[in-house]
Amino acid sequence: MILGTETVTVVRYADSRDAFGDLPANVVPLDTDIPGCNVQPASSTEQTAQRETVVTLFTAWLPAGSDVRATDQLRWRGSLYNVDSLPEPWADIQGADHHLELRIRRVEG
Repeated sequence: MILGTETVTVVRYADSRDAFGDLPANVVPLDTDIPGCNVQPASSTEQTAQRETVVTLFTAWLPAGSDVRATDQLRWRGSLYNVDSLPEPWADIQGADHHLELRIRRVEG
């Protein structure tokens, strides 16, 4: 099912983190394009106390069956976002899978 005209790229790193949760410097992510998505702004906050930081949240709707994990990142319109929620499947009125909804977050500053 096509939910929109956007294509997002799921950026996933192989499970090769060290004891501190860090990735080795030479790990290459696995990228998977998902067309037919819809991404909309959800909220934005600005913090100026110690340094200028802007946190922006978006809600993304992806076609049913899209393979996205809470530990993935999404590339959308050239920027990289962290998946900020568990991807939640939604069903239609008959109970069939309809779409996947998740929050993505970008921090600048």
